[in-house]
Amino acid sequence: MLISFSGPDGAGKTTQIKKLLTYFKERKFLVGAVQDINPDVRYHLGDDLTSYYDYLKQFDVIHSRFRLHSMENVEIMDIVQFISTGNKWMTSYSAYTSHYDSEQWYKYVTKPLLDDGKILISDKYAFDDIAFKTAYGCEYSWLNALHYDMKIPDIALYMKVNRDTILKHNELRKDLKNILYQEPKNTKKLLKAFEQLTYDYPLHTIEADGTQEEVHNSIMSYLLSLPAFNNLF
Repeated sequence: MLISFSGPDGAGKTTQIKKLLTYFKERKFLVGAVQDINPDVRYHLGDDLTSYYDYLKQFDVIHSRFRLHSMENVEIMDIVQFISTGNKWMTSYSAYTSHYDSEQWYKYVTKPLLDDGKILISDKYAFDDIAFKTAYGCEYSWLNALHYDMKIPDIALYMKVNRDTILKHNELRKDLKNILYQEPKNTKKLLKAFEQLTYDYPLHTIEADGTQEEVHNSIMSYLLSLPAFNNLF
């Protein structure tokens, strides 16, 4: 089973994923994370990714990430995200490399784990790549077409927050404080793209402006209403 969490940085995705992992641990599932192998989760184009699968296959539930980008793509995005104005062409190039990265990761890591019957909880997914690249200047329709072959998660959650919540949660995260999408016009484009994604895909909205416990309770209420989730236990 593949469960994805999408939404802006500062929406509380990682916090809620940790709470869900605890839920699985309490039910005696063996839990692991891709970050246990490499905290930065970076590799070079053409690297053999099977070692990630060989490590992760020992766990029942795996905390993964969609944006497991190659070092080459990270270098591009470091420029795109922090320049004062968006660069559509560099962002488009990054979108292509992101798509390639995700294809490689799915082929050599995600699909083999799913074939083994593992539960993958993804922090960000292709939906996020579409939304963020839209905020950085690409056309939503073009990005949507680029990801035409994405695997739709069994359960896809969108953590919906307003801009004030995003800024508040990111105040203590220095790496995100001056990021391009936090400019008002870009945040508006980002949130609009996420809203459009909820119409175009089976992406369930979780109102995430409340406390951590309130949000967790909303997530669990939704998950427990799904037969596919209950069948895991």
